[in-house]
Amino acid sequence: MVEGVTVVTDKATDIERKVKCVFLGDNGIGKTCLLLQLCYSSNTLSRKQVESFTSAYIANMDVNGKIYQLELWDTECHEGKDSARQQNYPGTDVFCVCFSIADLESFRNAETKWFKEVKQLAPRTPIVLIGTKLDLRDATESKKRGKGHSSQRPTGQVTHKEAKKMAKKIGAIKYIECSALKQRGYMEVLDEAVRAAIAKSTKKGKAKCVIL
Repeated sequence: MVEGVTVVTDKATDIERKVKCVFLGDNGIGKTCLLLQLCYSSNTLSRKQVESFTSAYIANMDVNGKIYQLELWDTECHEGKDSARQQNYPGTDVFCVCFSIADLESFRNAETKWFKEVKQLAPRTPIVLIGTKLDLRDATESKKRGKGHSSQRPTGQVTHKEAKKMAKKIGAIKYIECSALKQRGYMEVLDEAVRAAIAKSTKKGKAKCVIL
């Protein structure tokens, strides 16, 4: 976990500010599993249904002594529902664009659909790129090592290098790999979401401080 960032277990805390974080990506890539893992990890997290295709999870985070309330929005990719989903974008502090490490199509869509959508509708909002289902790549690599095979990219899977390259290409502030099944990397998602929102707020505040 990033130094100075912890999950708060006391619900009766003074909130410094709210942070809206929207998760985007193809259906079936593990977005909801990731958020459910966060729920199981802390009793401060609760879920509320916003729409039939959108849910929000709430978490309080202590960042260097200040409490931030995260609204983690879980969206679905229903055909013909783009405009309805996009109505939830205003006020977003950070977008988490997700893909499955074991699904090349979802990886390509992260750039051609989801990043493109954010770029058009919220060009100044920071993006965190997230690769889910890391355990599937780990299992494949472990199996290949056991058989003495060379370390080539498993068929249909995304390498860490490829994902880092995409993150740089789309201007994501961070690339994170995680596995809800193995409980790896998921708390870093919260860390980066909070940090990105704080940085965005600080930058906006400085921009307003203009001496005439």
